[in-house]
Amino acid sequence: MKHSLLLILTLVYFSATAQMGVGTTTPDPSAQVEINSVTKGLLIPRMTATERAAITSPATGLVVFQLMASPSDETTGFYYYDGTTWTKLLTETVGAETGDTKFSWAATNHNGWYLLNGQATSSLPPGAQAAAAALGIGANLPDTRDHVTKTRSATGEITGSMSGSNNVVLTSANLPNITLATGSGGNHSHGYGDAYWSSQAAGNSGLLGANLAEDHDNHTRSTTETTGSSGAHTHTVSLNGNVTQTAINSRQVSINLNQFIYLGF
Repeated sequence: MKHSLLLILTLVYFSATAQMGVGTTTPDPSAQVEINSVTKGLLIPRMTATERAAITSPATGLVVFQLMASPSDETTGFYYYDGTTWTKLLTETVGAETGDTKFSWAATNHNGWYLLNGQATSSLPPGAQAAAAALGIGANLPDTRDHVTKTRSATGEITGSMSGSNNVVLTSANLPNITLATGSGGNHSHGYGDAYWSSQAAGNSGLLGANLAEDHDNHTRSTTETTGSSGAHTHTVSLNGNVTQTAINSRQVSINLNQFIYLGF
């Protein structure tokens, strides 16, 4: 009877003060619940990452302690629900926001940062999957390996899409407007000369032609012929036409690092 009366009085006290004191009868006015102990601590609900992700409609501010690293890229510790994703308390990623990117010497996923190597979003922890979907990332994270990161244009480019090329190929439209021509001598003719030597094997005497009265002894006779004219014209010259064409490599000297995106846990 005494125990029942004490319980009733305690419940009446809690209802009247709207506060609860554990280990103290004078909870701080600013606290709804105060726990006072010098020998024991407060034990927060403990669970695996899978169990944490299975909580239905978690309240903003809900806190749990994750017992083991599962998946392997997660770590044990306190996690709280921020209204959208589960975030680890007191980690080295304090200040990181969902969607932030960074370059790092690290080679694998770590502390809510995920390598942008085209990995499937389905392989990420549930909270990270939800964050990726909220950013508009599809079945795979972007693969930024061997790519340069730039700010997208105001129109025509989607965040996370790939553009450009490592090679530059010049077309005729890229070449300077230079006209090459040969010189022209106009409409002209070319002379052609030939000589005949009249000689007989015996006496060095003979006649040139047939039925000629003249005797041409050891003399020459010349004639001139004229070629036909094709008029003024041009010639086409091919530049580098017999060499195998190769693209220009536009890569600059650079330091190679890995790129990550923060999606939380």
